[in-house]
Amino acid sequence: MTITDLIIDFQNTAKIVAEKFYEKYGTKELLLAVNSDKTIPRQGSLGIIKDYSFHGCGLYAELNGVEIDFDFGDNNRVDGFDAWRLKHFAESKKSIYPNFVTEKAVQIELDKLTQLGQINKPGTFPGSSNYYWAK
Repeated sequence: MTITDLIIDFQNTAKIVAEKFYEKYGTKELLLAVNSDKTIPRQGSLGIIKDYSFHGCGLYAELNGVEIDFDFGDNNRVDGFDAWRLKHFAESKKSIYPNFVTEKAVQIELDKLTQLGQINKPGTFPGSSNYYWAK
């Protein structure tokens, strides 16, 4: 498996998690619903999501034995990623991504993708450490 496979898997899983909240609570403004409106509990479980916890500008979730932790991006994006988050995700899928269970290994690959112009880090808040696919 390649870094691209890992990123796509991470993004698809983040999307599944976010969509469960969109369906249940009828909003894509999840951080606002947790922090200001208090309409979404800060932690708990939700359907296939065995455990979740909102934090800072992100969300940790466990579903189907897989752990994911992502930060929301500008306009409530959930497709951002960084080395630490990808490493953490890969650790919970170690048999699939054995080459990406250290942050250093992931960062080397992200640096290569950055140099090739395939990803970039816009530095927007929230999720200012997030990389995204270049358009």
